[in-house]
Amino acid sequence: EWVADMLDEKGIPYIGPNAQTMKELIQKYETHRIMREHGVLVPDFKLVAAGDALPEVAYPAFVKPNCESRSIGISDDSVVHNREELARRVRYVHEQLEQAALIEEFLPGDEYTVLMLGNGRLQEILPGLVTVDKTHFGKHRILRSDLRGVGLTKISIPAQQERAEEARELTRKATEALKCWDHVRVDIRVDAQGRLRVMEVNGIPGLKPVKSWSPQIYSLYHPLPGGPAEEYRSMLHLIVHSALERHGLV
Repeated sequence: EWVADMLDEKGIPYIGPNAQTMKELIQKYETHRIMREHGVLVPDFKLVAAGDALPEVAYPAFVKPNCESRSIGISDDSVVHNREELARRVRYVHEQLEQAALIEEFLPGDEYTVLMLGNGRLQEILPGLVTVDKTHFGKHRILRSDLRGVGLTKISIPAQQERAEEARELTRKATEALKCWDHVRVDIRVDAQGRLRVMEVNGIPGLKPVKSWSPQIYSLYHPLPGGPAEEYRSMLHLIVHSALERHGLV
């Protein structure tokens, strides 16, 4: 049982998605399934539990753990080009990370992370372009776990307005389908045909001042005279005030 389950049972209001949504978000297969059923573009995907037969997939494919975050279990070896590599990587996820493996269509293009703050009239959807100097990549342009949180990953406002609007609309559809509230972040990548597809929805994004992506994105769109500290307080005020309004407490 989750803390959110107990809060829901007692009718105690809290900030963020409810317990059912959080349980769906932590399982990437469930997240993909729900979004696809609601017409949200996601990569093609298949779940392989321990003991399951390997499915037929198109190559290159991408193999990742079904229930992790922050790129845990992601490396150049996650991109597989044939059945032998697929079997090896699925076995790695089963044995080393002790969970089911999610096999996805490989998305080779640019990566975006989109911040969703607030609800209804207060909602803001703020797209960010994720970039890493190409010298830090290995064989593939993927965001490995060792590239996170060390200052190598940069977030900027997308220069292509049409792409930014596409990311906003995709995020709106994804968060509505998953019943996300108050503060979530959606990771999106461009597929081989140039279309945006949702990779993951983070129901509890980091909130470290300056360091986490949420305050970084908010500051890009809302620069204030007091700098990052004032911008951070402004973002938190939006999250809390919108949640209070959603609960009917304002």
